Amino acid sequence: MGGKTGMKKIEHEWTSEIVCPWCGHEQSDSWDYNLEDGETTEIECDCGHAYKATCCVTVDYSTEKIEEKP
Repeated sequence: MGGKTGMKKIEHEWTSEIVCPWCGHEQSDSWDYNLEDGETTEIECDCGHAYKATCCVTVDYSTEKIEEKP
């Protein structure tokens, strides 16, 4: 992080909630921002820093066998 030692690494990329990259505060209500896939918004954190948040929607699928009838 900028070459400084002793600074805690903040996990803020590809998280399930919006996380401030400055202080690590997690927005527990990220869905309230109502962002579409690829949409970006600017957020002002209580720590006094601003940052951009971008929404990335991922779709997963699950399958299961259908038993064949005898």
